Amino acid sequence: GRTHLLKRVVQSVLNQTYKNWELILQDDCSTDGTFEMAVGFALLNKNVRLFRNKTNLGIVKNRAAAFRSTTGDLICHVDNDDFIYPHALEVMVKTFKENPDIGFAFSDTAYALEDHIIYAYAAHKGPGGPLSDYGWRHLGMYRRTAYNATKGYNEELTAPREDRDLFMQIAEKFPFVRVPEALYLYNMSGNRSS
Repeated sequence: GRTHLLKRVVQSVLNQTYKNWELILQDDCSTDGTFEMAVGFALLNKNVRLFRNKTNLGIVKNRAAAFRSTTGDLICHVDNDDFIYPHALEVMVKTFKENPDIGFAFSDTAYALEDHIIYAYAAHKGPGGPLSDYGWRHLGMYRRTAYNATKGYNEELTAPREDRDLFMQIAEKFPFVRVPEALYLYNMSGNRSS
């Protein structure tokens, strides 16, 4: 269920070798126990901050709401069907330090049908690649300054491709870097929630 997925993704953030992070949990009026579980995470870890919408916003507007609660210079997002490897944030932060002019960076992706049973690997080429190469936005990290140079998340989108749209906006204005290793595990059997 969703509580199992939330526990797994939050634990993947808690397990990061890089420790200077904050995790924004933006609950979009869930009714299945995920909010109550999120309360526990926020109470037990000072780096976890929990917010709950008054009305259901849907994926795109919820993502924008979560961004408004962030305070860091570098930002990425994970969904409830995601998992990031323990060294993911460390590698990404190092990439930004080594490339001070970039607006965003993205890693390759591993795909799993069940918990950590990997069945595919995608070496993403980035925007301008094949139309089927949607994964270049995962694991994506961007600078707050790059976000501020765009129109931000497009809250008018009806399909949840707001991350792709944002990264395309950033790519039009800033260089970007592909990190050629899988830092991100996408659970194809997950039940995505907003």
